[in-house]
Amino acid sequence: MISSGTLHVPRIVIGVDTHKDEHVAVVIDKLGARIGQQNLPTTNTGYVGLEHWARDFGRCWPGCCGLQEGLVSEMA
Repeated sequence: MISSGTLHVPRIVIGVDTHKDEHVAVVIDKLGARIGQQNLPTTNTGYVGLEHWARDFGRCWPGCCGLQEGLVSEMA
């Protein structure tokens, strides 16, 4: 939502490229520079690791935005 003529731009974006056996998460800053990457297995341990990894970035950069590719196909 835009208010008072200002647009909120997140400091970082966390994106996840989902695959059958492995997910690849990447963090980019508002200029598009890659500042982190994590490759994790598609297991419960991998999902927990991804959550912890992403939370660590969220603590460093409040106001981050998370995105996930392939969510609809994963749920189908």
